[in-house]
Amino acid sequence: MVQKTLAAFIVCLGAARAVFAADAPPTFSKDVAPILYSNCVVCHRPGEVAPMSLITYQNARPWARAIKNKVVAHEMPPWGASADSLKMANDRSLSPKDIETIVKWADGGAEKGDDKDLPPVPTFPAGGWAFGTPDAVIDLPIESQLPATGEIPQISYFVKSPFPTDVWIQKMQVRTNNPSIVHHATLFVRTMPEGTVLKDGRPVVADAPDLRTLDGLNTTAGLPPGSGPGIRLVSYVPGRGWEAYADGVARRLPKGAYIEMNVHYQASGKPEKERTQFGIWFSKVPVHYEMQNVSTLDRGTTMVDDQALPSDRIPNIPPGAEYWKISNFKVFPEPATLYALSPHMHLRGKDMKFILTYPDGREQLVLDVPKYDFNWQLYYELAAPLKIPAGSKLTAIAHYDNSPKNKWNPGPDREVFWSEQSWDEMYNPQIRWTWDLQDLTKQQK
Repeated sequence: MVQKTLAAFIVCLGAARAVFAADAPPTFSKDVAPILYSNCVVCHRPGEVAPMSLITYQNARPWARAIKNKVVAHEMPPWGASADSLKMANDRSLSPKDIETIVKWADGGAEKGDDKDLPPVPTFPAGGWAFGTPDAVIDLPIESQLPATGEIPQISYFVKSPFPTDVWIQKMQVRTNNPSIVHHATLFVRTMPEGTVLKDGRPVVADAPDLRTLDGLNTTAGLPPGSGPGIRLVSYVPGRGWEAYADGVARRLPKGAYIEMNVHYQASGKPEKERTQFGIWFSKVPVHYEMQNVSTLDRGTTMVDDQALPSDRIPNIPPGAEYWKISNFKVFPEPATLYALSPHMHLRGKDMKFILTYPDGREQLVLDVPKYDFNWQLYYELAAPLKIPAGSKLTAIAHYDNSPKNKWNPGPDREVFWSEQSWDEMYNPQIRWTWDLQDLTKQQK
């Protein structure tokens, strides 16, 4: 009898321990570190854009409550696409289970746990390059010397392509050695007339010393008359700075072309230095399709409050406007494949969605970003590239909040102009696609 009672007690004690273990709060080593390593430390590590590292328990413990609040509010990791959007390959949002784990960890004392449960710390390519050592690196022509305070105008530097032939780029990255002061850095491919000479990265023409400013470009990037329009390559902004394409898809850098490096700095309170680099990884396989991109959709199709504009000039946003609407669209005359999309607005940007209308009238929501965040301007990459039949129309619809309800609004009592400056506005629905009927391998034979 005593033995049976003892056995029953041991069974009950084991069950109690099992229940206790199941109710024990998560630990950093076993439960939280795997989530941070998979989703957060790409930015939250030394030398990257995030303000603190989350690699070790000692790093993360002081921020436990803040981490919990950010993930519960779906502010971190930054991801703006709604669940109604098509599935994205680079979706960095946390699952409900991961959020619950972090909440229980923070509320349960944010314990460290056993070191033996820690997963290996992820490794990242050296030098800050996303894809390992580049095949080629093109530097900003000079190191920028920046003042401690005041408004710093955007500036463009130019570098002539160093390659003797056309080259095809499958991966590329803009890298800055001082990310805290770079608001954005955008690279363009440009053509310039014969006789152009670069001095400290700025164009000079012997017989035309007075350089004019090209319409549509920032006021500090003088270009010689006859220069061609810029074709965007890649941008560094909060949340992104690289692009990579599937095998057989690439971007062309023509022989003799110029690379414009347009950089927008923001003062930090002390004198700063900065130098931008452009990393290139060449396509290692034959290129069938040239990647296309645009920073707005078709010209002449812009509408404000559902009224077509008589020209491309967009009216200013009125003071106090809370839900100001603008849209435009692109018609695809040939079959195409859509790979990625990105909304770009400034501080009053509220939301943007992309809707594809098929030739038979059927509509499909491709991307919906209901809470646009200027601090994280992501490119949303489709998990399965979307085939677009000829005659389809892609529409981008955006709203702006110029009211006092917008906590980021620098001036709700003022009308909003359209320019590169963050306190003004932009409407740039961006997409990347290829033309299905193109086959560069046949054209090259």
